[in-house]
Amino acid sequence: METTGKKALIVDDDKDFTSGMGILLKNAGFEVRVAENGLRALEEIDIFQPDVVILDIYMPVMDGVKVCKFIRVEKGNHSMPIVAITAYDDEGTKGEILEAGADIYLTKPIDGAELLSQVQGVLGRASAGGQY
Repeated sequence: METTGKKALIVDDDKDFTSGMGILLKNAGFEVRVAENGLRALEEIDIFQPDVVILDIYMPVMDGVKVCKFIRVEKGNHSMPIVAITAYDDEGTKGEILEAGADIYLTKPIDGAELLSQVQGVLGRASAGGQY
């Protein structure tokens, strides 16, 4: 899938993670912006209008579950792909974020190639009109 011109918003309070993922996505042709918490993410979504959101679950100010619910319920946006990421690999966390509307759940540490593959896959499904 061609990613040139696609926009990705990385939402995470870990600066090392956002830096590394930002470089990876930029090298793959994405325009990238970063938000350090959920509240800032909602502002960036309105301004930047990303094609995909890469969203940490546990963050200060507003967590990823609340952000995901806000996007899906309050904004009524069911088509924007959301890739949820976390260091916690348990069924409760996974169930909660998927129920909130995330399309994919990945655990840290995340292999860059795997993240890129998952992002491209979810964008391909979204552009084909796929339902989640």
